Amino acid sequence: LCAWLCRQNFRVCGGWKEDDTLTLNRTDYTLRQVLSIPIVEAQAVIMRQYQKMQLTDIANLLNISRADVRRYLRSAERHLKKLQW
Repeated sequence: LCAWLCRQNFRVCGGWKEDDTLTLNRTDYTLRQVLSIPIVEAQAVIMRQYQKMQLTDIANLLNISRADVRRYLRSAERHLKKLQW
């Protein structure tokens, strides 16, 4: 299921390049940076930021709770901040 979700995310993201950026809490990150963090965190970020999905929809797709989605998004932000240093 995880591999399938990854493929679906990147199909929807089709046309994006690794140097394209997204903004997470007023900080820009490249898609390459997002893809370097743990896969579940990257999926949550892509679904939330690139695909503009609601937390409930992300939770349903990943078969996790909304609280877990929020936790993954916070953890992703911490991992991405470390990449900037």
